[in-house]
Amino acid sequence: MICPNCGHEMPDDHLLCEKCGAEINIVPDFEPEIENSISESLSIIVDDISPEESKEKVKSEKTEDINKDEDVLDEDFFKGSDFNLKSSRKLIAVLSLAAILIVSTIIFVGVSIYHNYSSEFQSKKAKEYLDNNNYSKALEHYERARNLKPDNIDLIYEEAIVYKKMGDYDTARDILIEGINNRNMDFSTKEKFYSKIVDIFSEDEDYESINIILLKCEDNEIRTEFSEYMSLPPMLSVPTGNYDTIMQLKIEGSTVGEIYYTLDGSDPTKENGIRYLSPLALTSGEYDIKAIFVNKYDIVSEIASGYIAINVNGVNPPIVEPESGSYNKMVTIKAEALEGLTIYYTEDGSDPNPETSIKYTKPITLPIGNFNYSFIAVSEDGVVSDIVRRSYSLDLKAKVTDEMARLSILNKLYESNYILDINGKLPDEKGNISIKNDTIIEISEMGYYYKLDEYLTDDNNTVPTGLLYAVDINTGACYRLTIDSNSKWGLIPL
Repeated sequence: MICPNCGHEMPDDHLLCEKCGAEINIVPDFEPEIENSISESLSIIVDDISPEESKEKVKSEKTEDINKDEDVLDEDFFKGSDFNLKSSRKLIAVLSLAAILIVSTIIFVGVSIYHNYSSEFQSKKAKEYLDNNNYSKALEHYERARNLKPDNIDLIYEEAIVYKKMGDYDTARDILIEGINNRNMDFSTKEKFYSKIVDIFSEDEDYESINIILLKCEDNEIRTEFSEYMSLPPMLSVPTGNYDTIMQLKIEGSTVGEIYYTLDGSDPTKENGIRYLSPLALTSGEYDIKAIFVNKYDIVSEIASGYIAINVNGVNPPIVEPESGSYNKMVTIKAEALEGLTIYYTEDGSDPNPETSIKYTKPITLPIGNFNYSFIAVSEDGVVSDIVRRSYSLDLKAKVTDEMARLSILNKLYESNYILDINGKLPDEKGNISIKNDTIIEISEMGYYYKLDEYLTDDNNTVPTGLLYAVDINTGACYRLTIDSNSKWGLIPL
């Protein structure tokens, strides 16, 4: 057999040319005997279908068939049989090949359809492209996977990683924000999703992206859970407005960090702002306040602002912190006044005055019990401000009173022969020792103690000796109290 394409001679039963690869279409030669055989077969089929209609035709043809030469008939028969055998084999080969091609096509089409409509397959292909840094193809497959399974949040997360690797942080953030805000998820699922967000951006220390995503989060529980990564504008305790009295302004952040502010309307930064450490006393004047919050990851919040005008006549009263109330831990009372003013106070609630009241020089440690304090500020020319009153109650669950603590120290000094009696008499007529309660101190990891000072009285002069004592407020244990160069307290048992 000759290839019709290139003319190469090849075996008769080959369906493809070995030289050029052209497909060979086998068309059998025309033979009259075959046509007659086919015609006879068709006639038989027709007769089977309509025997009555063909009865006369069969009779007329029968006589003619008898007269045919038997040798010629036998020769034609065997020639037809030989051709049919060869043709059948070729036909079977062609049909088999066709069947294989059809089955292969069906399998191929089926696999293609499965791949096109399988989110798992598309995701797998996307990861393969991502591993090979082919980001455009990875995105193409992730888009297909997401279209097939729009509720699969893992696909959103994985697609965002591709954009992040491409350096397109804005798109990565937008995908995550859109993906999570448009889905109904329980808190546990959301928490896991946001944990993943924190992880992928923390790898590059991109805390700004974490802050942006959390600021757009609509779930307050999630915002609280991940608040350390957020940088919200600080809050001003005094609203914008006009006031006729001195105001105390507190600026508070929502989590751990630093606050910087200005009072002249300029935008604060870490470099040019004033770091907020304690409440501000706003006296007569105008204040154009702006403040920022900087979290522990150095992310700066938007600016909080307020305008406050103060118009106060006369002497401004002192600012006293904390407010009145009951406390169960150590409290330090602080009073502040304008420059040039002196503060005086009383501890029994009576009205203070410059002549007989205690001059405020340092913060006051609130004693255990109930106390009513009154404070005034006095100008250099003697003008007195209004009185500021505070009522406090401190309960540390102490089992030892301050008087019991004082007597315990005197007894220890007597037992050690430091004094001759519990009244504090010293040997050799050297004078008398007295012990006075000063305050309560908290020693780290050890608890609360009464702090007591020792005084020497001699010839009507009373001076501190410099010796300090401490008594545990719960056990009554007595100690010599020391303080090192780093202002750290120490205890030596008596």
